[in-house]
Amino acid sequence: MGQIFTIRVAGEVPDSSTIASIEYALEKLGPRLLVVLGHESCGAVQAALDTPAGQSVGSPDLDKMVEAIRPHVSEFSQTSPHDPKFRQASKANVKE
Repeated sequence: MGQIFTIRVAGEVPDSSTIASIEYALEKLGPRLLVVLGHESCGAVQAALDTPAGQSVGSPDLDKMVEAIRPHVSEFSQTSPHDPKFRQASKANVKE
């Protein structure tokens, strides 16, 4: 217990609660390493690639998340999860 402080968030798009959790961990727990981990089959990245700008993904909150991801993956538009470029899109999103 206490060796790993995990914060999970869809699409690697932090909101104020996520940022507050990171700040808490940094201030109170003193970690030496911060890892942002994505995955190759990220549905949020796929939604950003598939959903045209201005079209709803399904809810205002999902739309906000997709809009945050879209600039990081726009060069990979129309890439499917089976395309090797999808992995690059996921990496680009995590990097940002």
